[in-house]
Amino acid sequence: MSKSRETDVPISMNTDIELASLAQGQLADVFARDLGRIVENLADPDTRDGEARIYTIKMTMKPTDDRSAVRVEIETTFKPARERSVVTAFALTRDGKNLRLTESAEMEDPDLIGADGETIVD
Repeated sequence: MSKSRETDVPISMNTDIELASLAQGQLADVFARDLGRIVENLADPDTRDGEARIYTIKMTMKPTDDRSAVRVEIETTFKPARERSVVTAFALTRDGKNLRLTESAEMEDPDLIGADGETIVD
């Protein structure tokens, strides 16, 4: 229990505030909508395995000068899991003075290709 600086009398808090009815139920509505987005992201097979989804409810409270009221701003943020990366390869060929870039059907590690174009095998 904290004390008031003015009177040194203990301050007790008595509140009837509930999250479900906060801001006339708007927070509950926003949470229900956001929860749908979270569930979709959790079920998406194109997102990275094992990556956490983060949902934050931030309340910023600013009292009036006389401390008789408090302005409360509520902000929600959702950080979904990133999508899986996709991999491909391009082949770069020369036709005289022209260069041509095409998607290659075969993937080869560029670190295993020698200067003469031969594959290096240990």
